[in-house]
Amino acid sequence: SIQYKKGLKMEKLILTDKMEIEIMLGASLGNITAVAQNFQELGTIAEALTTGGNLDAIQFSSDGAVTGEYTHMKPISPLFREVDIRDEKVVATLALREKTSLEKQLDRIESKQQLQDGAIEELGEVVSTLADGGEA
Repeated sequence: SIQYKKGLKMEKLILTDKMEIEIMLGASLGNITAVAQNFQELGTIAEALTTGGNLDAIQFSSDGAVTGEYTHMKPISPLFREVDIRDEKVVATLALREKTSLEKQLDRIESKQQLQDGAIEELGEVVSTLADGGEA
């Protein structure tokens, strides 16, 4: 049975976007068991875990106190190693790891490219407006 009793707070995994995922006691980066009310909520958890940048700064907390902080994390594939139904809840085991230096470098390059793309798009709009005789 799930290791919690009604009224006791569970441990939580808090993502970069501040989403809080209930997890079972005794979690480690390589063995996190998320607890969801149903499969729809598990889908929301999966989306949050795979959204770019959402694992850049994570925290583990227990009874409101931060018990661990990690940066530059990435889910290990497959996202969920085990999914089961226990005590009318959906439990799913996952693992996280720190990104390699190459993955971190790639993130920085992609971030710079997005900034550059935005600047080029803005410049294009200004040039287009000026070419049409308007003011920028």
